[in-house]
Amino acid sequence: MIENRRFINREDGVLLAIFITTLIYFIPSLTYKTLDAKNWVYFLYSFFALLFIAYAAIPMIFSRIKISPQMNLFRLNNYCVITFIACILYFGAIEYILKSMGLSGGQYSIFKYLDSLILHIQSQAGITSNHRFIREAGLMLAVMLPLCEELFFRCYLQESLKRYYNIYFAVTVPALLVAARHLALFTILCQPVGYSAVFLCFAAFISFAFFGWVYEKEENVLSSMIVHFTGNLSFGVCSIIFGGGSI
Repeated sequence: MIENRRFINREDGVLLAIFITTLIYFIPSLTYKTLDAKNWVYFLYSFFALLFIAYAAIPMIFSRIKISPQMNLFRLNNYCVITFIACILYFGAIEYILKSMGLSGGQYSIFKYLDSLILHIQSQAGITSNHRFIREAGLMLAVMLPLCEELFFRCYLQESLKRYYNIYFAVTVPALLVAARHLALFTILCQPVGYSAVFLCFAAFISFAFFGWVYEKEENVLSSMIVHFTGNLSFGVCSIIFGGGSI
């Protein structure tokens, strides 16, 4: 367990962090029109790398971090299995219903939307998915995402919110933030916000609230990191099964 120096001592500081955390995700969308496609791709990966570094640094300064290898492996395994099965069933049910209704395309299917968006950006930038930078940067971000996000959202935001509000508010607000920021995906290239945005944002809200519950239940951010990583892996599996596999 690591105990660092202090929590943030001002409620308005937490609220400011909530505002900035939501707003900052729209920066790549705003810069898309000001940079050529290739430079924008490099900017995008650099932006998220710096953001995740900040996510890891802020809790070290303002929060109390609890990391311990002593976990209940039985419960942790159950959390991961629930996350994986829920992800497959949720997105599988959506794709099945869309197919039965004869609906297709990015307006409805999140995976088809992401596939078409990625392929379009790669085509404009002249960068293929097997490009060395894309592989290495993508792997780095995939590993950093659950670690740094859980450090920031649990050890900083959730713990800070618990000082001023109840536990339900502290778990729900970060989940709402993550759901809202997923809309940034649909602002790139001025894409319309269709049903696929609703499906994705709802999944993000439920999953992130679940990660917060795991953190409270286990009192260890390492547990929520592992479950978060399982959720990301589950989404990747769904993208291969239901999409074109370009994610």
